[in-house]
Amino acid sequence: MSTGTNTAPASKFEFTLEEQWAIHQAFLDYIEVAMRDDTDLPKPTVEIVILEKLEDGNFSFTAFELERLRYECDHHAESEYTPEIDREPARTVVEKIDRQSGDSGC
Repeated sequence: MSTGTNTAPASKFEFTLEEQWAIHQAFLDYIEVAMRDDTDLPKPTVEIVILEKLEDGNFSFTAFELERLRYECDHHAESEYTPEIDREPARTVVEKIDRQSGDSGC
């Protein structure tokens, strides 16, 4: 029997303060909606983990976390409700994820 742990590989990123803010807002918006009683969205367990990592300055994410991060930032960048100041940093986060995913052969 194996004694190793079953941990998913993680990818490290660096984000500017503006990008961190855009990510933070995107995930707070999602969590707020997901926690309402009138939604069919799953409870935001992964999203809370991502937000906690961001707040701790830990920008290392599993492939699944990156998928959620990319999706929410893309949605945030395109949403009519997003302040203009957050749009470009959110797009930049998406581009960084795409660039790193392309480099790793994903």
